[in-house]
Amino acid sequence: MASLLSVSLLSLLLQTPANAGSVALTIDDGPYVDWVEKACAVARKYDAKLTFFVCGQHLQAHPAVAPRLVQLGHGVENHTYNHPVLPALSAGMIDWQIRRTGELILEQTGRRSVFLRPPYGAFGRRTG
Repeated sequence: MASLLSVSLLSLLLQTPANAGSVALTIDDGPYVDWVEKACAVARKYDAKLTFFVCGQHLQAHPAVAPRLVQLGHGVENHTYNHPVLPALSAGMIDWQIRRTGELILEQTGRRSVFLRPPYGAFGRRTG
């Protein structure tokens, strides 16, 4: 689970001057309810938008979080169902991991996931 230090780092990143360019702020693995609220508070303070790469198992455990993120203007994208090392899985299981999480995102937010972030950055011919 993310720590308060992570929220402080997010706060620091958001303090760059507007003319310095753009930064994409992404958060992986959740949504963890308590940390989402802290991250959104920091983002709101700086009028920033975040992209949450979420795991399907967490969406099922906390079905109210993803709709709230979208309501606040943040993105919700796919980080697989339960955070496996994708290249270690069969093609069928990779498909299920991605498809099931995409279905949950669509069910909960009304939006289709566009991006996938493979857990651990691990991908191969079948996954990337």
